[in-house]
Amino acid sequence: MRILYVTRNFNHSGYYILKTLIENNISLAGILIQPGRTSKFSIFFDKILYYLESIIFGHDCIRNFKSEKQLAISEDIKILELNTLKSKESLTLLGSLNLDLIILGGGWHELIPVDIIKLPKFGCVNTHPSLLPDFRGTSITRWQVLNKPKHTGSTLHIIDENFDTGRIISQSKLVFQENQTPQSLFKDLGMLGATQVLKFIQYFNSHEKFPVLMEDKKNSTSTFSKYYSKWDWDLNTRLIDLSLDINKIHSLVMANTQENFKYHYGPFFSFNDKKYFIRKTRLLSIKEYNILFSCHLNENLSGFFFHEKNMIFKSKESEYLIIIEKVQFKTNFFSRAWNPFILKKKLNLNEKSN
Repeated sequence: MRILYVTRNFNHSGYYILKTLIENNISLAGILIQPGRTSKFSIFFDKILYYLESIIFGHDCIRNFKSEKQLAISEDIKILELNTLKSKESLTLLGSLNLDLIILGGGWHELIPVDIIKLPKFGCVNTHPSLLPDFRGTSITRWQVLNKPKHTGSTLHIIDENFDTGRIISQSKLVFQENQTPQSLFKDLGMLGATQVLKFIQYFNSHEKFPVLMEDKKNSTSTFSKYYSKWDWDLNTRLIDLSLDINKIHSLVMANTQENFKYHYGPFFSFNDKKYFIRKTRLLSIKEYNILFSCHLNENLSGFFFHEKNMIFKSKESEYLIIIEKVQFKTNFFSRAWNPFILKKKLNLNEKSN
């Protein structure tokens, strides 16, 4: 069986799938990635630079530096590097491989052309980090963190001429976690996808056909069964609407979680006539807060205020509150994200502020 694996380099899902296939002795005709900085030296240099950025800006080191290309090199797997699949050269190159199947793990940056889809004897399949038909499109883990579905998961499906509309082969489900970031969610779903792809290829190699497809879900009435476009950072960089439900505010902050804080994107709030990006929050019920900090919070307080050593946002109507764990000054490029309690001394703030 001649299988081409297509992925985006430094992709959690793409790396885990390739690693799983190699560990289970699945033979590949090659892997296809985009060209880029993928030498061991450049990866090492980028890791050092990223670590220094984390010190300057105060963010966690969550960027993925595991390279599918380097993994393929270590296993002597043929590597193809193409910027696009929408060219005659790409069609000719892939056509010369005599492929039985193309598998996308971790996605590709463009819609796969119909001519490419028709090249392999058995077509193309894709892993997608949601329970299709919910959350079709791109930036999907951000959209899920924003909308907080009860369940999330990974879908393996046949590729057709549209984004994420092909028949579903298999799905694996997870309960959506309250304080999940887009990055941690993508990592979890990548692990699920790796298991799905392995089982699929093992079946495919034994039977030379796809397993029984799942029931077609195209007519789903779910509120999430629509196409989601790429995350709009300009649209999502706005003053927090304090009239929103506490849970919605927390979800908006979490959905905008970035791998670093050197870019001025994301929701912000105004405090003492200054603007601050909200970089990290924690959602707790008032009961959980009182137990955790051995206190009794006045439930009539509302707005932004300091309590103990925490900066809190709370509304009178909600049984929940948000602890604001990290903020960053909006106008200073080299401003470090810090615990906002530091602001209390620096700005000589009162114990309570609206």
